[in-house]
Amino acid sequence: MKRILVLNQNFIGDVVFTLPAIKALYQGHNGSKIDVLVSSSAKDVLAENPYIDYIYIRPKKIKEKMELIRKIRSKDYDICLSFSSKSIELAIFSFLGGCKKRFGFFNPTTFPFFTSTLKENPDYHSALDYLKLAIAAGGRKVSLIPEIFLSLEEIKRGEKLLEELGIRKNKPVFGILLGGST
Repeated sequence: MKRILVLNQNFIGDVVFTLPAIKALYQGHNGSKIDVLVSSSAKDVLAENPYIDYIYIRPKKIKEKMELIRKIRSKDYDICLSFSSKSIELAIFSFLGGCKKRFGFFNPTTFPFFTSTLKENPDYHSALDYLKLAIAAGGRKVSLIPEIFLSLEEIKRGEKLLEELGIRKNKPVFGILLGGST
């Protein structure tokens, strides 16, 4: 059984775009353990995901970062993927964490820390680049439509809110999020 570590993005929308890649890894490495490092603000997106075994919260203090590197090293990960092309910190986590195979996007400052790199394609949506990176690491090709898994409590809370707003169950609901970045 392989152990896989995914070093994820910081923001909720970016993390959502990595969900197909995580599923691809799960399907390509059947029976493997997949752990994810993510910011505290985005952890809830992954909390109920059945493809993920453990979620590390990305620390802010240097002492906590060193402790995390020791913990990652003790897990002896076979594969590590960084979905951030610009984060030197995540590249260093993969390297100092002792991951055997380290996949990331090519960037002049981060590529030395990876064993395999892929160039991001500016003509692609980031979700496709993430999926291509997962496939390079042995993942299977899957749909780019992200799956978000909710807890029973979240479902009940959502149903209650819709009811309070007078929105009928089983009717289409459209939402607009203002505040995302490009």
